[in-house]
Amino acid sequence: MTASLLTLDVKGAFDAVLPGRLIRRLREQGWPTNLVLWIASFATGRSVQIRLDGEIGPSTDIACGLPQGSPVSGILFMLYIAPLFRLGNSRNKFSYADDAANLAISTSLATNCEALSDSLQEALNWGAAEGITFALDKYELLHFSRRKADQDPTCTPSLGILYDKKLTFKWHVGKIASKALTVANALRSLGNTARGVKPYLLQQAVLACVLHKAYYGAETWWPGRTRPGPTQTSNRVGEYLKKLTKVVLTGARAVLPVFRTTPISVLYWESGFSPPEIELDRIALLITVRLWRLDPYHPLRRRAEQIASNSRQTSRFARRILALPNSEQINPLQHAPWHPRETRENAQA
Repeated sequence: MTASLLTLDVKGAFDAVLPGRLIRRLREQGWPTNLVLWIASFATGRSVQIRLDGEIGPSTDIACGLPQGSPVSGILFMLYIAPLFRLGNSRNKFSYADDAANLAISTSLATNCEALSDSLQEALNWGAAEGITFALDKYELLHFSRRKADQDPTCTPSLGILYDKKLTFKWHVGKIASKALTVANALRSLGNTARGVKPYLLQQAVLACVLHKAYYGAETWWPGRTRPGPTQTSNRVGEYLKKLTKVVLTGARAVLPVFRTTPISVLYWESGFSPPEIELDRIALLITVRLWRLDPYHPLRRRAEQIASNSRQTSRFARRILALPNSEQINPLQHAPWHPRETRENAQA
């Protein structure tokens, strides 16, 4: 069997919501009248003013869209595009925020492509009728197949994380390290002891434009230097670390006006950047800790609880979960954020 996944991205997202159509859709979905009226008040009668250099421009009415930054807007947007996921086989359609995905499973990739083509055409027709457009530059197609004839790494699409046929992520690390190194070298040209950019500003630029790019998706591809256990089996990631070390040190030299012979330990200390292995371990540990703060009904939270109960290290995800010590579990949905909470001082009294 083979599987193919087509991802779509709604262009404009919140800006594409038409208030009148949103209200009609909510009524069709059976929401209470008082709630629909509240949403109608929330989505209409809005205006905007531009402030530039202390000057405030005239007020302009907004006829469409939902407020950016409001937690309600994301929920209303998903309700607005809900009919999109009832087209065709709804079991093979998935969504998160303004991203949508269609899955096709069959005995050949050609059959998958035909099914996804029909599904895409349905989505485009629905979007045209509803005033929804999709960002063409964000279409992605990903194939999963165990057949050697279907496995061509050069055709792997750019999905942020680059997958090779054996899931070694060597291709991904090589690509992101190369891109990050290009940016780091460009930033080095901005540093000058006489009239260059100040070091603390370059440090912020390296963190935002170089290191975030180099460590993108590290929670997915970084396995740790060794596997936990009595044997401490090596994961053979020396090549990864070598490439990323070059990126970090180039970024450090962009921040600091130093000689080529400056010791590496001094570069790390003075620039404030950590060696790649330390930073990658921190990212992996942080994402694992965040799993225990997810909604108890979240699929990853449920999977983590199942792993914790059977204590079997059958995957990289399982090894990370079991590496955490026992700690207090938090249910983020137990108390509404607007309800008064007991202060830390009173809880410790």
